[in-house]
Amino acid sequence: MPPHPTPFPVPANGQKAYLYEERLGETTPATLQGYVGWEEKSEADDNGKNQPVLQGRLSLPDHGLTALITFKRNTDPSLPASHLAEIVFSVPKTFPGGGIDSVQRIAMKQTEQDRGDPIVAVPAKIIDDSFMIAFNDFTDVVARNVALLKDREWIDIPVTYRNGRRALITLDKGTVGKQIFDNVIKEWAALTPAKNGG
Repeated sequence: MPPHPTPFPVPANGQKAYLYEERLGETTPATLQGYVGWEEKSEADDNGKNQPVLQGRLSLPDHGLTALITFKRNTDPSLPASHLAEIVFSVPKTFPGGGIDSVQRIAMKQTEQDRGDPIVAVPAKIIDDSFMIAFNDFTDVVARNVALLKDREWIDIPVTYRNGRRALITLDKGTVGKQIFDNVIKEWAALTPAKNGG
């Protein structure tokens, strides 16, 4: 990984975030620093019941790029997924990549430098700059995916810009975020109906 630029002050409720992006004619990716603030929220499902969700607000000031990242249980029986990650980018007209064209599978890692392990999931583009990642709903895979989401400290989100360049968004849970992830995942477990008596 390239060295990080001089950090700027991260807001009190924010954790570190980095954007590594390919640049023409450069062998190592450029590194931009930003921050992400994690919150526990409540969101009404299709039946009007409130569901606990994990929400991260990402800001990358050098590009003026922001994103709302939401992890939640899937309550839509027609969708074969246990959980969903929704990523909605707000892209300024001046963004050098032109926009976010695609998002790949999310990976969870213990340290910032780790390669990480991917969440078993299927990413899909909803509209421009807006994406949904559906977590696989096989019982064994669900347990592994949720364990990765809970136990790992860092989140990798690989993206491709509209101009074809690739980039990687890396987010830190931090102490505050870890507590929020733990709380919400515990609430999800309490709401998830037991399968096969397990």
